[in-house]
Amino acid sequence: LNMHISRIIRRAMGKQDILYNTVNVPGGFQSQVTIPCLGGDWARQPFVGEISYKKMDAEQSVAAIALVAVKQDPQLMSRFAQPNAKMKAAAGPTTTNYSNKGKGRGKGGSSGKGPHHQQQASTGGWNQSPSWTQAAQAAA
Repeated sequence: LNMHISRIIRRAMGKQDILYNTVNVPGGFQSQVTIPCLGGDWARQPFVGEISYKKMDAEQSVAAIALVAVKQDPQLMSRFAQPNAKMKAAAGPTTTNYSNKGKGRGKGGSSGKGPHHQQQASTGGWNQSPSWTQAAQAAA
């Protein structure tokens, strides 16, 4: 319920946005919730949950009932479905041209190794000294 209401009102939730009232009744607890941040009829509409042995279960029961009602309202769900600023930013620019650059593709060159790789490959190394294995074989 909190996530849906937060997306509908387009801001972080405050303590007065969803109000729970839980009372001890014969058989356990029963909760009532109102959602004043939605305004209009929604601000005055109380929802009543099932009687539960635990207070938390009673609050979850009424939250589920209120969520079903919120999801059935087309106006609220159209507000819920609109992308917020974070979702727009995550989508990125509308026109992108990445030229098939993926993770690890580098910035250019045919082999992705840079100019020093061609020099090293063509000249046999930075210096013309023998490799470690060639030096070990010569010493043996």
